[in-house]
Amino acid sequence: MAQCCFFDGFIQLLSDAGCEVKLGKYISLKAPGQKKFIRLRSLSADYSEDSIRQKIAGGHEQNGAVQEKLSTPIPKSKAC
Repeated sequence: MAQCCFFDGFIQLLSDAGCEVKLGKYISLKAPGQKKFIRLRSLSADYSEDSIRQKIAGGHEQNGAVQEKLSTPIPKSKAC
């Protein structure tokens, strides 16, 4: 996702990589050589369409630094 500015660009990157993508109620993906489609949401909540859109949008807050945003761990706050 580090190369995407928008959700459509993310879907295009998947297609360019040889994946078949179905957009409907849920995003389904079939990688090259895979027999069946898999719903991305079945992997975890981080792969829902809303989560993917948030990650893409959130990564462009500071000069388009998507990779930095996605790979930087969130610091734990200390409770008083």
